[in-house]
Amino acid sequence: MADMTFSIWRLVVENNEAGLMYKLANRDTFDKLITTTEPIRIHPSDKEAFSVSIKNTDDYIFWMIEHGNTQPRDETVYDAETKRTRKNPRTTKELEFMEQFFALYDYNRELFFISTLRKGGTFKTILKQLDDDLAVDIRGMYVSEEEFISKLKTLSEVRFTTTNDMFSIDSESKYSLEKLIGGKPENDVKLSVEYKQEPIQRFKSFLKKLRKERENFQIKGLLIRGTDSDGFERVLNQDEFIKKIKLKDIDKEENGKFSLEYILKKILSEIERLSDDLVK
Repeated sequence: MADMTFSIWRLVVENNEAGLMYKLANRDTFDKLITTTEPIRIHPSDKEAFSVSIKNTDDYIFWMIEHGNTQPRDETVYDAETKRTRKNPRTTKELEFMEQFFALYDYNRELFFISTLRKGGTFKTILKQLDDDLAVDIRGMYVSEEEFISKLKTLSEVRFTTTNDMFSIDSESKYSLEKLIGGKPENDVKLSVEYKQEPIQRFKSFLKKLRKERENFQIKGLLIRGTDSDGFERVLNQDEFIKKIKLKDIDKEENGKFSLEYILKKILSEIERLSDDLVK
């Protein structure tokens, strides 16, 4: 069994009507993306390929994106049953769609869920290839830092970088770091502190001090990670609020991959269970 984490975002498109430059995606945004009975093959290069399966309904659109590469490929394969090696039957031009990620856009809640955030750029490129008129952007859900801190119950990580310039002379964090490492560093220093779910109340003054130093350009790249009372992981990074939900104990098929319908059922069930808590 495995776990799969979806981060929650907004999906926006350019607004061609008078008013705001961007608007949230809706059913009309993806009206050309119909449910597919067979994967759609997209080949950005000769060595890499993507297989896209889509389910588009009145309530949501769901994507399963599988991809693979002709490399790496070994010259031989090992048979675990016979304990013998033989020549790899897969040619140098062939690949397997063994890597997967999933995405879902809830039309009613106007929320976008993606299982692998680092594939966000790839996801947007694939949408563009499926529909040349489709240009979407993935945006964070913005909240004030005070609101973010007020919702945290426990603290799990704080990360920031000291700035080695004239603005950082009075930085208490930098002074403490110099005492810790026994001298003044010549360059910026990145500091990451991990906690084991410490109660947030004990660290609120510390976090307030860090936010003040960032405003004064004494530190940069401030990241705060914690958990709220509902068990959601919350991340604040440059004023961007990222919320996540986790699918636990999910099964793979015999081929080592997840099925579209199985993951879809799991994510819809979790969204329905959490309901309005998703945007709190």
